[in-house]
Order: sequence, then C-alpha cells, then structure tokens
Amino acid sequence: PKLRGNIQDDMCKEVQAQNETILPTEASLRVLCDMSEWTTKEMPRWYPVSISGYHIGEAGATPVQQAAYTVSNGFAYAEMLAARGIPVDQFGPRLSFFLDCGLDVEYIALARVSRRIWAIGMRDVFDAGSKAQMFKLHTQTSGRSLVAAEFKNNLTRTAAELMLAYMNGTNSCHSNSADEPFTTPSEEWIRLAAHGQAILLDESGIFKHTMNMLTGSPGMKAVERAVEAAILEEFRRIEELGGVLSAIEHRYQRSQIQNAAHRYEQQIYDGTRPIIALNKY
Repeated sequence: PKLRGNIQDDMCKEVQAQNETILPTEASLRVLCDMSEWTTKEMPRWYPVSISGYHIGEAGATPVQQAAYTVSNGFAYAEMLAARGIPVDQFGPRLSFFLDCGLDVEYIALARVSRRIWAIGMRDVFDAGSKAQMFKLHTQTSGRSLVAAEFKNNLTRTAAELMLAYMNGTNSCHSNSADEPFTTPSEEWIRLAAHGQAILLDESGIFKHTMNMLTGSPGMKAVERAVEAAILEEFRRIEELGGVLSAIEHRYQRSQIQNAAHRYEQQIYDGTRPIIALNKY
C-alpha cells in the first residue's frame, strides 16, 4: 500500500496513434480497468494509467487534436471506472496526464485549457471532489520539432518548449536531446538537455517567483479562447459519433491525426512552416 509508481497503460491512444496494441481494444480496456480497480483498492498511492497525448502529438496530431483526444480519453476511462461502482473520489486522484509541448502558438495555453476542461467535466459530470478535479501533468518537449539539419539549433527549440511547459505550470518535465533526430541520444547532449531545465529553474529568476506570467496578456487570452473552443468542437464531433470508443471504431481520431501529419509535412515542403536551416536560412 505504500508503493508509489505509474503505468502508462493508455489503450485508447495506442489504437489512435501509437499502434502498439497486442489484444483487441475491448480486451485491452478490460485489462486497464481491472488494473485500475485493483490498484485503487490495494495500492492507493499508485497511478494506474498515464493518459498520454504525447504519442498522439508525435504521430502528427495538431495541438488541439492532441489535447481533445487526450482529455476525452480520460473522461472515457472515468466513465468505465464509475460504471464498475468505484467512487470517483477514489480513482480520480490517481489519473495522470502526459502532453507534448512543441513550438506552435497553441502551446501557450494548451495545458492550462486542458486543466480547466478536465476540472469542469469531473466536477459537473462526475460530481468529483477537488482532488479528483486536478489535472496532474507531465510534459515532454517535442521530438517531432527537432531536425537533423544544423542540429545544434535543437537546443534552442527545446529551451523554448521548456519555457512554454513551465508557463503552463507542468508538474514534471522531460527535455529532449538535440541529437535525437539521427542517433540514440549521447551522454553529452542528454546532459545539455537536462542543464536546459536547470538553467531555467535554478539560474533564472523567471520561475522562482512567478508562475503563469502570461495570464493577463490579451494576445494569450485570445489564443486560449480559440484553443478551448476548438477542443470543445472536437468533443462535439466525437459525441456525434457516439463517444470515444465509437469514434475509435470509426477510425475518427486516427484519420484526423494522419491528415494533420500530412499537412505538417506538406507545410515544411512548401515553406509555409519555416524550419530554420532546413527550409529557411
């Protein structure tokens, strides 16, 4: 009962994005719920599922798609566990989330919007208490944003993504190595990736004394409103298909991720998405 830990075990994102499922979807979800039910009762400090948008984002989803599918998957799991008769205030605090953070403007507000939608949904739909409303978040900088051309520029890309992650109040963070686009990360570049976080947290005063410093910016608020509206529109489309699991059967999330991945590569190819040292300068 004292052991703490975490399992990813997010079956919906496996089907939607990562393609590493072994069992059929229904059986995989049953294993997930069995594990969540058992650990909720026997291992109250254990996190039985890390609801992961990172792999959805890395598969090619837009920031809005990543957040919409991740949060909706979380609500789907909450429905399944509640249907088993487990009190929401027992399993809710043990759900955790994992998001990608790239350089697109939506990342200014993405985690903060996800937190708000999750809290309101858990409160109003599941009648959850304050602990179950909390959106416990791990963030990883975007591997997809890194390129082999002039790869040392990836240090700057990752540093900017760390800034966005911290500004969104992430609970923990993973910074990628600059040499990842072409090799297994080496010790030198792993150390520099870790030092990027240490410099921002220990040397800089930015995050020692101020959190969510963009909260009052009109431009940031406009982005936040647009991101929230777009996520809720994705929720509406999923609901029209009968919910998360029905949408998976219709291959909705998977097809949207594939379409977004194609648009992303096309934008790099035609120059509308500038990548320094690759298609610009």
